[in-house]
Amino acid sequence: MPPTESLYRSKPEKLLAHLIGHESDGSILAALKKRMWANELSSYMYRSSHDFGVFGVEIKLTEEGLVHVQDVIAAVFAYIGLLQRQGIDDWVWDELKDTGAMKFRFKDKSEPSDDAVSLATTMAVMAPTEILAGHDLFFEKNLEKTRELLANVNPDNALVFLVHKGVAEKADKRERWYTTPYTERAFTTEERAHWQRVLSGNDDDNLWSTDLHLPQPNPFVPTDFTIKGSDV
Repeated sequence: MPPTESLYRSKPEKLLAHLIGHESDGSILAALKKRMWANELSSYMYRSSHDFGVFGVEIKLTEEGLVHVQDVIAAVFAYIGLLQRQGIDDWVWDELKDTGAMKFRFKDKSEPSDDAVSLATTMAVMAPTEILAGHDLFFEKNLEKTRELLANVNPDNALVFLVHKGVAEKADKRERWYTTPYTERAFTTEERAHWQRVLSGNDDDNLWSTDLHLPQPNPFVPTDFTIKGSDV
């Protein structure tokens, strides 16, 4: 997808990662756990350079989930389709803005050398007055950019990696430097068509139609840190 380095003030990729990686009722992970197909799910901007970006969704499957890889992939596209059709509400950005401000205000101590490297890298992208807080704070709301990123998450623009010791026997190639066994293939026409139908909401056999829905606002995000009942 397009790079997001210059969009640090609105952080559209963090909104996308937050929604896909949500763990509440109606989320991808909740639906997979209901069937005992997965234990963990994380979503993040895997890489963003000056001219392109790679967005990742990593799911740790159970042994039972390995039998249903196609359906797990369909669950991801079904949820993406919901986001595309229903849109992203303002409260999502507002919620992340509040949690980002809290994270920066109560930031843990870190190694000075790590801070130096981070700041040196950040200076090439962020304004001088924002390099200290630019990774945590949300400065401006721009939900349109998140919608643009969402449009890039589709079967025609996807890579799927299945990593498990049980598939090693099917590998017919070895990685050049570490000799890791692997195999690769293109998506079949049927796979691509199925995922596209799920994405668009036009699949009559959609396994996830009743399990997935967008999250509700979190009423427990704190914004007032005044110490009550103290004269200090």
